[in-house]
Amino acid sequence: MKVLQVIDILNRGGAERVLVDLSNLLHNNGHKVGVLTFLNEGPLATELNSEIVKLNLRRNNKYSIRVAKKFMTITNEYDVIHLHMRHVLRYYFFCSLFFSTKARVVFHDHWGDIDFDKPVPIYLRWLRNKIYYVGVSRHLVSWAKDFVRMDKDRVFLLPNIVVMDFKHQKIQSFGERILMISNFRRTKNIEFALKVMHELTKHTSATLDVYGRDQDLNYLEELRLLARKLEVDRYVNFIINTPAREKISNYDVAIHTAISETGPLVLIEYLANQLPFISFITGEVSEQLQSSLPLHFKHNFDIKDWSNGLRLHLEGIASYPTPLLKELFETHYSAESYIRSCEKIYNEILSYDKQ
Repeated sequence: MKVLQVIDILNRGGAERVLVDLSNLLHNNGHKVGVLTFLNEGPLATELNSEIVKLNLRRNNKYSIRVAKKFMTITNEYDVIHLHMRHVLRYYFFCSLFFSTKARVVFHDHWGDIDFDKPVPIYLRWLRNKIYYVGVSRHLVSWAKDFVRMDKDRVFLLPNIVVMDFKHQKIQSFGERILMISNFRRTKNIEFALKVMHELTKHTSATLDVYGRDQDLNYLEELRLLARKLEVDRYVNFIINTPAREKISNYDVAIHTAISETGPLVLIEYLANQLPFISFITGEVSEQLQSSLPLHFKHNFDIKDWSNGLRLHLEGIASYPTPLLKELFETHYSAESYIRSCEKIYNEILSYDKQ
């Protein structure tokens, strides 16, 4: 099978990580895989298998008919075109107004704000009978059926996984270290984490490192001002546009405060590294793990409750045994199960369209 994975740029983010891992897994399973980026390759492109075809259109003008034609011409060389993220689907819609493709088109929806942002984009309404939809959570799948009104035969669930090499070993750390991997945008609710730190530092000298891309510079500046106002700026470090994956094992506990998620992918990475975490209960991962790891999830945003939870984890009182964490990771997020599910989706799409 020939599959083209498509995204604008492979920056460090959840959807981008999914694309890289999925491309490598498909290649390892004997499929011909291409990865097409519109802007630049991006830093994660270096993690693609060297035998995967990498195509970069270096698009300067998204309304360029020349680039649109080149893109759609490339798609005709593949059986399946796998589009990641909504703005990429929007661009495909623009291209499809002028050119056609014989390939089957899959839209992989990673939209994290689905809990409070449900309107259907016009381009998706237009394309709903022409593409296939893959959601990373049951909330997205339900939205596609109930709001977009897509045929159930065109909608599939493919929960996220994380492919880990487990080469990173814990380095002896000094002090109590809390990790937060979260791009700087408002739905991530990072200000709540600062309020929790304000409460927590009354009892401990724990520090919080927040790793993320500067997607909203105004929000980032507001967070810095709030940290100073709460007098936690000496306990909180904002680490901008820096990879965090290899550093996860150097922390004692993690925190995730987003008010709406579809994954979140980072919780799987914490689990893979056997790092305890506290997260607001939102997204597919929460639904998969909450019954097995109830001490890891919160149903509210009570500052003292979160602070006490972090203290219990830092003191080792609320920690789950490592074998349990390893078993949960292998049960829910194994690469073998994931690639089988993806191949099944592709095969169903190809056979369905031939009927």
